[in-house]
Amino acid sequence: VFAMVKNGHPHDCVDLVFVAEGYTEREFGKFKTDSQRFVDYLFTLKPFDRLKAKFNIHGVFRASAESDVDYPAERVYKNTVVDASYDTFGSGAYVTVFDNKTMRDIAGKVQHDHAIVLANTERYGGSGFYNSYTLFTSDNTRSEEIFTHEFGHGFAGLADEYIAESYFDVYYTRGVEPLEPNITAYLNPQQIKWAELLTPGVPLPTPAQEENKTKVGLFEGAGYTKTGMYRSCLHCVMGAGGLPFCTACQEAIEKVIEHYCR
Repeated sequence: VFAMVKNGHPHDCVDLVFVAEGYTEREFGKFKTDSQRFVDYLFTLKPFDRLKAKFNIHGVFRASAESDVDYPAERVYKNTVVDASYDTFGSGAYVTVFDNKTMRDIAGKVQHDHAIVLANTERYGGSGFYNSYTLFTSDNTRSEEIFTHEFGHGFAGLADEYIAESYFDVYYTRGVEPLEPNITAYLNPQQIKWAELLTPGVPLPTPAQEENKTKVGLFEGAGYTKTGMYRSCLHCVMGAGGLPFCTACQEAIEKVIEHYCR
C-alpha cells in the first residue's frame, strides 16, 4: 500500500484507490510510476484541477503471476490477480473484472469511495460502472482519454454521448428522461438539467456547428442515438474526440465530489 495524494481524514475527502492488475512482482515499480502518471493527469482536468485538496489517493499492489490480461477471442489467458478480461459481452474493447471478490479484498486494504483497476497492457480498452469500479489500460496511446471517459462513468454516473444505435434500446426508452446528468430528452429550458449553464441566447436545439463549440446548449445526438436525446456541448470526452469533460459533466462531477466530502 502506498499513498500518492493525502489531504485529510477519509470522512472529509474523496478516497480513490488504484488496484494493480497484470503486474508481476518485478513490475511493482512500473505500477507505481503508471499510477502516479494518471493521478497527475487527472488533476490537469477541470474540475479536478482546483479540487485536489479534497482527495486522498492510494495504490494497492498484489503481484500477478503473469503480465497482461485475458483475450478470450484469441484464446489467450493470463494468471492475474483479479482476472480482468477483454471481450466482455462480445465486445473486443470491453475489459472487465471477473474476480470481483478478490478485487474488493485488495482495494479494501485502504478506505476508499471508488476503486480504479489499472490493467497492465498496451491494448485499447476499459470499463466503468457507477458506484462500483473503473478499469482502464496502462500503455495505450489513448490511455489518458480512456481513463477520463471510464472514470466519468464509474465515479460520476455520466452517460455516453456518442452514437451507437444498436445500444440505445438496451439502455434507454425513447421519450423517457434518462437518469444520467449529462444527457436529456427535454427541449423545454426549464426542464434541462444544465439550464443554469446555458449560454444566453443559444438556440434550442443547438446547431452542431464549430461556431458553437464553446457554447453550452442542447446538441442532438447522445445516449447512443442520433435523435431525441441531447448533450450540453459539441465536444466532450464522454462522446468522441478525446477532449476534456464538457461543462455539464464538470458540474455533475463537482456535485459528486461535494457529496463525498460532506
